[in-house]
Amino acid sequence: MPGNYVKQVATELNDVFSEITAQYATDENPRPMFAEDLSNFMDVGYKITSSEAWATNFDEYVGKYIHRIGKTVFGDKDYKSDAPDIELSGFEYGAILQKIRVGEVEFKENPAWSLQPGQSYPYFDFNPVSGDAKYFEQKVTYSAEWSWAAKQLKSAFTSLADLMKLRNAIVKKIQIKKNMASDALKWRLVNGLNAINLVRGKTVNLLEEYNNEFNLSLTAAKAKTDKEFLRFAGMRLKLWKDFIARPTRAMNPDGELNWTPKSNLRICMLSDIESLLETYLYSDTFHNEFVKFEGYKSTASWQALDTDFSYDVRSAIFAKTPDDDNVTVNFSGIVGCFFDKEAMAIYNEEPEEMSAPMNPKGKFINYYYSYDCSYFLDTAEPSITFIISDYSPYRGVEPDDWATSTNKYYAMSGETIGDMTAIDTSHVTFEQAKVKGIFIKI
Repeated sequence: MPGNYVKQVATELNDVFSEITAQYATDENPRPMFAEDLSNFMDVGYKITSSEAWATNFDEYVGKYIHRIGKTVFGDKDYKSDAPDIELSGFEYGAILQKIRVGEVEFKENPAWSLQPGQSYPYFDFNPVSGDAKYFEQKVTYSAEWSWAAKQLKSAFTSLADLMKLRNAIVKKIQIKKNMASDALKWRLVNGLNAINLVRGKTVNLLEEYNNEFNLSLTAAKAKTDKEFLRFAGMRLKLWKDFIARPTRAMNPDGELNWTPKSNLRICMLSDIESLLETYLYSDTFHNEFVKFEGYKSTASWQALDTDFSYDVRSAIFAKTPDDDNVTVNFSGIVGCFFDKEAMAIYNEEPEEMSAPMNPKGKFINYYYSYDCSYFLDTAEPSITFIISDYSPYRGVEPDDWATSTNKYYAMSGETIGDMTAIDTSHVTFEQAKVKGIFIKI
């Protein structure tokens, strides 16, 4: 959208933190998961809230001596990112990233081995190589502000060292929250890719593959504790590392001829897969093949949760696709995804810190943090989403029985996690249903 490529995301990030802290559900609207819109990324202590609270902080001898603070500690813990490493080098000038993809060259017969006397062999024909380009220009921005009043705070501390510890703790907490916001937006990129793959059928249902291979009817509920299935799933995941490295049009939503060198491969898996394979197979094969792989990340859930930590909710995404279709995806059973590092990226991370002169009346200094960044998702790059579900995306052309079938083709219900609704094919055309994703029960 030329001329309007910077988006304020402070409101969205506040939603992110309400999601992280599980503050989005109410008694009137209880929900196990926040609906993300990706089209737009012991002693419990007490607090002194007023001077009246000091009434309980006098000695028990004469009741007039105020209790002293014997030691001050700061809640100052470190934060380690669990998000995929997708930051790329940025650019200082200009606003649009252009990504050029060179087209394919058609092979022709070599005339060198079939020369004919008197035959002319022109070599000045102009044969341009086709190509296309994608342009990415959207940018998000948000800021944080805080004030430092050293003079007024001196009365609460006994040394400059302790006072500076407080200041350092404030700065560190702001940086940690910025890192948490960045990680949350990274996972939203991953969820956006998973959502598009589900709608466009770029998924692998490991359960469907297993049932077809051995002519079984194992359900998703029982598959998680079935040793034979888990062994099969681990084997297939290992093979898909090789499949995605082969040139093909089948592994990206845009249908482009593409491939992913192993050095480009990024892997995000639900941590259940690790736990299940270790618990039921007592094997370190998965650990050696994947966890040690550069670019591997695991997550306990694709989205932040409220009070429901069940597998069905943790393996679900509830999000609107970031592409032009804006389809609401509400699907349970996502266990992982492989993608090329060029399928998603963060460019132009530009954190800035500035301060204003001291306010002479209030004797405080204001500090301003701003953060500009571009989050890109390229659906022409290879990616594949892995699911363990009783439903699989339908692939292919319109089936002959579309208009006459009953309870055969399904769509995501919208509000209930993982539920599917039978499509009324007598009133909904195949093309209309395809935009929102068509599923069949395996």
